Amino acid sequence: MNRIIMLQEFRTALFRDRTFLSRAGIALRTAASNDEVLSLHRDEPAGVIVTRIDAGAMSGEQLCAALREDPALRNVSVIMVCPNTEAGRAASARCRANEILTLPLDTSLLMAKAQQLLQVPVRKSYRVLLNVTIEGKDRSASFLCKSENVSASGLLIETDRHLQVGDRLACSFFLGRTQVSASGEIARVIAPPRDTNLNRYGVRFTEIGEAAKAAIDAFAETARSIPGS
Repeated sequence: MNRIIMLQEFRTALFRDRTFLSRAGIALRTAASNDEVLSLHRDEPAGVIVTRIDAGAMSGEQLCAALREDPALRNVSVIMVCPNTEAGRAASARCRANEILTLPLDTSLLMAKAQQLLQVPVRKSYRVLLNVTIEGKDRSASFLCKSENVSASGLLIETDRHLQVGDRLACSFFLGRTQVSASGEIARVIAPPRDTNLNRYGVRFTEIGEAAKAAIDAFAETARSIPGS
C-alpha cells in the first residue's frame, strides 16, 4: 500500500480531476496543518508528504526537522509548497525537502512528482492535464483540459469548450519532470462517450520540437512496458 499525507486544500484541488490517487493501492490521508501531518505520519507512516511551509503553528522547517531526526519517521519523501518569493524558497530549501513547488500550485506537476517519489508506474491511459490557448483574432483564450493517447503527432483532448476543425492551439503539459510545449490544430471532432457531456477533439501537432518528441516517445515506451497498463 502506497500512503500519502497531504493538506486538505491540495486534495480539494486535485480531486476536481481524476488522478493516480484514485487507483487501488493508494491510501490518502489529509491534514489541516503541519502538526496534524506529523501526528498522522506517526500513527501510520506515509511514503510521501505534501504540505506547505506555512501550514499552522508548526512551520515546514520544524516538521522536516522532526521527521529527519526520528529514525522511525525519516523514511518519507516530502514535497514542500511555498510562496513564490525569495524568503519562501529559501525557507523551503532549509527543510531538506525532496521537492519544492511554488504557488500558485501546478497540480499536474505535483502529481507527477508524487507519482515519481512513490515509484508508481505510469499507465498507458494516464490522463495529462494541459494548458491550452486558442490562437486567432477575437478567440484568444486560455483554459485547462484533459488528454490521453498522447503521441508525437498529436493528442486527444476533452473539454467543455466548443471548438471547430481548423482552430489553432498552443498546448503545454508535463510528462514526468519534462514540460512539453507544442502548436497544433483541431483535426477532428469526436462524439463523446454516453457517460459524459465533455467535447472530444483530435489535435494534430503542427509545430513541436525534437526534445518534446523525445519526451513523448519515452512516455509512450514506458507505458507500453508496464504489464496490464
